[in-house]
Amino acid sequence: MPYHEQSHEIHTLFKSLMKKVGDAWNRDNDTGLSVTHYRMLHALVQKGKQKVAELAECLQVTPGAVTGLADKLIERGYVVRNRDQDDRRVVYLAVTPQGRTLKDAMEEKHQALYGRLFEQLPETDIAHLKRIFGQMIDAVNRIEKE
Repeated sequence: MPYHEQSHEIHTLFKSLMKKVGDAWNRDNDTGLSVTHYRMLHALVQKGKQKVAELAECLQVTPGAVTGLADKLIERGYVVRNRDQDDRRVVYLAVTPQGRTLKDAMEEKHQALYGRLFEQLPETDIAHLKRIFGQMIDAVNRIEKE
């Protein structure tokens, strides 16, 4: 099978997997928040306050998407938006204590979901996935440098 056909098939399978995981997350999640909201809370807990651009890079979304995600979390009291004292143009997002608590609860659900998924695969397949995804990321990084 030619590379372009294989790449299309792999892309379709990967998108389908991510959609199904997202659907399962939404079905088992009573917060009304997406897995990307969880990832944002997780990043803010792990790294502390972050600029919108930093979060966008970490979450692999656009700065506009971060703003939209943050608005919902801010509205619910899970995140706050603060301006830098030295440069008022710079805006930081930070997690609140309520956001930390929610992140911990969501983390349990996230781990359970992926646990149920990966427990159906042999360890060797999981190792292959990690190796292959690592190689693909390295290849993209090399291409970006060209």
